[in-house]
Amino acid sequence: MYNEILKLIQKYDKYIIEVYIEKTKTKRFRKRDLVIEDISSNTSLGGQLRIYYKSSVLYAYFNDINKIEQLLDSLVRHIEIYKNKKHDFHYEITDFNSIVLFNHTSNNNENFEVAIDYINNKMEILKNSCNLHLCVLNYGSIIKEKIYINSLGSIIIQNFDDHSFNGAIFINKNKNIRHYSIASGGIALNEALERFEEQCNILKESYLTTLPIISINKDFYDIILDHESAGVFIHETIGHMSEIDTKAMDCDKFIKGGLISNDLLNVNDDPSLDNYKGSYLFDDQGNLGRKTKIIEQGTFSNYLVDRRANKLLGLPLTGNSRLVNFSHPPIVRMSNIFVKPGTGDVDNMISSIKFGLYIRGVKSATTEGFKFRIVPNAAFVIKMGKIVGQTNNIIITGNKESLLSISDLSSNTKTNTGMFCSKENQRHLPVSVTAPAIRFKCRVEEF
Repeated sequence: MYNEILKLIQKYDKYIIEVYIEKTKTKRFRKRDLVIEDISSNTSLGGQLRIYYKSSVLYAYFNDINKIEQLLDSLVRHIEIYKNKKHDFHYEITDFNSIVLFNHTSNNNENFEVAIDYINNKMEILKNSCNLHLCVLNYGSIIKEKIYINSLGSIIIQNFDDHSFNGAIFINKNKNIRHYSIASGGIALNEALERFEEQCNILKESYLTTLPIISINKDFYDIILDHESAGVFIHETIGHMSEIDTKAMDCDKFIKGGLISNDLLNVNDDPSLDNYKGSYLFDDQGNLGRKTKIIEQGTFSNYLVDRRANKLLGLPLTGNSRLVNFSHPPIVRMSNIFVKPGTGDVDNMISSIKFGLYIRGVKSATTEGFKFRIVPNAAFVIKMGKIVGQTNNIIITGNKESLLSISDLSSNTKTNTGMFCSKENQRHLPVSVTAPAIRFKCRVEEF
């Protein structure tokens, strides 16, 4: 079938043409306390056509492969409308690949009953061990095959599995309702299960501490971010600011060679490694995924670049053009972010702080330019080098000055496997962040 599509698009030899096809199986299970709110499965097939001519690119979406020829004829006719208009960029594809296969999958991934039994049992355990006000647990799996074909002769077939668990847990604590968010994922069901179990243990052992609640003033504090919150912090600041896309071209972005932090900080994006949620061999424009050094010893090195920015700005192509599904165009997105560890130790970081906070986990996070906002799962008050209490609900906020204030990184790292990234109108793209614990300064306030 794919060779037939290749022959079809090669008939239009005046144009560069891409065909992207996506076959997807999804399964979902959601339980709210004793009520099953969703137990479903779905299959879908669809794709998009992209045709490049001079300074234009036109898209068409389809859910019937038999309609490709008809859509292609329509796009060619539309090109006549645009061909005399002036544009500020020009697409030119020069690289192509013969048939390439990439398997980002694991065996025995579709045992839906195992996931359902696990959530049912976990709900009972949490109910018996915590003073639950409300508990919502979710499982979802996506098994996806992506096919990319272009008129230069590329046929790229990539397979992806993603299994994820997440929970929104509300607990009566000291006459207050506390909300905690936990999540995990992996390309294998057992991997996602093991990591979610770790998250549940952290919830019981750390967040549900009997330490007193201590109110804090709105101010700047010495902060230690655990591995999860540190990864989210780097994702929101370094990661998103390194994505050079249409919107970003008009923003105050990083300057190559500019000082971002002290020389402790080194950050890479790397989709080429296997067994991570954000891994792939080729991006969704058919460009080879590769390791990109974003921050080297505190200075900015490279943006994450798609074909548009490559042609407009002359920046090196990094293979970071991704789409969340076939009904969206590819845009610049992160894959797997890696933060190089330092030499520090979390216990030593805590013991060196006179008054500050230790942050564990993340409920939510957003960013706008250099400004970030993170709502942690829990924050612990440090006084004279010891944890003496837990805060009320807080928000930590900051900007590029927060990056410059980084003063220590732990010697060990952990991977956040429960992450999905949302950008513009494309939500829940699989990504990962591997990070050490980080010490820095930022603004904190209760809410």
